[in-house]
Amino acid sequence: KSGGPPPPACKNFSYLDHAYRCVSTCPAGTYANTPDRHGKGGMCPKCPLEMSTCLNETFATACKHPLYLHNNSCKPLCPLGRNGSDNDSSQCAPLRCPEHCETCDGPQSCRKCGNNWYLQQSGTCRPDCPKGYYVAYPH
Repeated sequence: KSGGPPPPACKNFSYLDHAYRCVSTCPAGTYANTPDRHGKGGMCPKCPLEMSTCLNETFATACKHPLYLHNNSCKPLCPLGRNGSDNDSSQCAPLRCPEHCETCDGPQSCRKCGNNWYLQQSGTCRPDCPKGYYVAYPH
């Protein structure tokens, strides 16, 4: 508020929220900026725009859609080997691959099988080729 009196300084290890009230915990979408050693001056700054919740301006705990949380940062895409999980706060989770699969696009789609296993057209791995098929090595 420009032109008015300065906001109050909260005491007793409380925090000043955006309505200029002293609160014991900061509301959602803000984080607790530590009071001084005497318990005064704590504030509740807003989390950065891409974060829905955070511990501070650089440490996200949840991201706004369509971003994904990875290593406490909000990213537009998950890194290789991870995928976004919409039912887990939009976190980048390790891909769950089919059994004996080394690299995959998801639980039903293998791209590369482990040693001595062979990739099938169905996206699964087998220890041998089905009848009528042969082992084809990539060039």
